[in-house]
Amino acid sequence: MGAGRGTAGPGRVAVVGGGMAGIAAVKALLQAGVEVFGVERAEELGGLWRPAPDTAAYEGLRLNTSKPRSEFSDHPMPAEWPDYPTRAQLLAYVRDYAERFDVPGTSAPARNWSPPGAPRTAGGSN
Repeated sequence: MGAGRGTAGPGRVAVVGGGMAGIAAVKALLQAGVEVFGVERAEELGGLWRPAPDTAAYEGLRLNTSKPRSEFSDHPMPAEWPDYPTRAQLLAYVRDYAERFDVPGTSAPARNWSPPGAPRTAGGSN
């Protein structure tokens, strides 16, 4: 109880998972100036939208909520996409979001978002 009271701000924060929620969390923390250590078990970002043996993604998979209800508020999905985008479109969208906001893991294997000893803060590098 009382942990963190009277401190200037949070210390280093870990975010587990490189899917939509993890990428959005890392982005928000970076923008707030918080040191972030991201952890992802896969070799790349994209979460359950990656077609891999460790996901349930398949080629015919589509988003089951509409574009307006699912897109990031600061990164709209392309207008020409269908209201219920495909798995491949969602994967491209998630990765584009991460790259646009310089989320670690976009230029290196995702499991190494921010290696120990090299915390990531806004304006830093992987």
